[in-house]
Amino acid sequence: MDLEEFRRHGHALIDWLVDYHGGIASRPVQAPTGPGEVRAMLPAEPPEDPEKFEACIADLDTIVAPNLSHWQHPRFFGYFPANAMMAGILGDLVSTGLGTVGLSWQSSPALS
Repeated sequence: MDLEEFRRHGHALIDWLVDYHGGIASRPVQAPTGPGEVRAMLPAEPPEDPEKFEACIADLDTIVAPNLSHWQHPRFFGYFPANAMMAGILGDLVSTGLGTVGLSWQSSPALS
C-alpha cells in the first residue's frame, strides 16, 4: 500500500467508523449469532491474493458488525464500561501509526 492508498483507505475507514457509531443505537446490543455462523461466512481457505480494501470494509458491514456485541451501545450494561471516546480512537490511530516503543528514554524520549 503506497501513501496515497493509505490516505484514501484511511479516510474510508474513518467514515465507516463514524457511520457505525452514528447508527449503533439502531443495532441489537448483542448479535443473535449462533456458534459457527461467523465461520460459515468465511472462505474455507485463505485467499491466495490480497483482497481490495473496499472488500475488507464490506466485510465489516456484512460479517463483523452484525455479529458483534456492541459495547458502545447505549443499552450495553455488561461487564464494565467500554466508553471508546472518539478522541481515544484517534489517539490509538496516532500511537499505532507512529509505531514506537517506549521501553526507556533511549528507545524513544518523547514516550518516556
